[in-house]
Amino acid sequence: MWVLLRHDTPDGLWHLDWLLERPGLTLAERNDPNHRSLLCWRLPRDVDGVEHGGGWRPTTTGSDRKPIRAEQLPDHRRLYLTYEGQLSGDRGRVRRLASGLVEFDRLAPDATTFRVRGAAGSEAESVTWFGERQSSDANWLLRQA
Repeated sequence: MWVLLRHDTPDGLWHLDWLLERPGLTLAERNDPNHRSLLCWRLPRDVDGVEHGGGWRPTTTGSDRKPIRAEQLPDHRRLYLTYEGQLSGDRGRVRRLASGLVEFDRLAPDATTFRVRGAAGSEAESVTWFGERQSSDANWLLRQA
């Protein structure tokens, strides 16, 4: 599974968090909401017009799609696949924008290839993404195939 969250921070700013379930989890790990198995990228506010109220989603395609510079965050807990609301520790609140299924073709420390599909009954076509780690450990470049 994957989920796209809008994270509103206490200082009045916001960004997007794109969380993807890592492959190969055991049944016990999949059933544990506190298991840290969600790959997480913080996306900038200016992804294809999001800041201006646009409807960017990982499953939307287009020939004019630009690569996205993203910051990899530590793995998140599985509970964020379904959670919306206030975050502990005065970190703001999150709101779910979109979700669906993910399938990884490759998941390595410096590169990944995966396909995302929208939630059941919507956006039936899958979209392939490539991710490459940049010079810094946390900086990635994500682009559609």
